[in-house]
Amino acid sequence: MQWKLKELQGRVQAKTGQTVTYEDIIAATGLAKGSITNIRTGRSKQVGVATLERLLAFFSERLGEPLTTSDLLEYRPATTRIARRGVTSIRPEFSIDEEEEENRD
Repeated sequence: MQWKLKELQGRVQAKTGQTVTYEDIIAATGLAKGSITNIRTGRSKQVGVATLERLLAFFSERLGEPLTTSDLLEYRPATTRIARRGVTSIRPEFSIDEEEEENRD
């Protein structure tokens, strides 16, 4: 999965003239700095539904339009393969966990 935070930040700036920083996102959503850092650097392997909802609400409000997860994430097939008993299978590189643990720094 590929996050599209930068794209959404650009859309907000193009539409409103306002720059959206990661600090703005953190302050408005209540998400942990570490979570946003992992998302923007591509190190996030799991994300809770609550995190998706907070980010979608944040950008939807600023853009004045409803957004969906496809506005926030782009699916790209996993490229990491694991060999098991002579069979090669694709290991998911990203998952959505409905039971999100509270974000901690």
